[in-house]
Amino acid sequence: MNNVIYFESSYLQQAYLKEWNTKASLFHYSLEEVDRLTAAIASQYFHFAVFIFDSYTKEKQDLVKNLTAIKQDM
Repeated sequence: MNNVIYFESSYLQQAYLKEWNTKASLFHYSLEEVDRLTAAIASQYFHFAVFIFDSYTKEKQDLVKNLTAIKQDM
């Protein structure tokens, strides 16, 4: 299963990613730190979004890669 973040609107997605950008540079965080940071930010948006994570390292790496790609596009 992929790591999936469902947002009700692009506005919420932009708010989430903006917070990511202000909290951390993904290149300086380990996968465990990414998990903790994602969970902390997700808790603030919990009623707006559904978060699905699994425990496989590859999936976590994919999450980091996807967020990094989005961050670089912004």
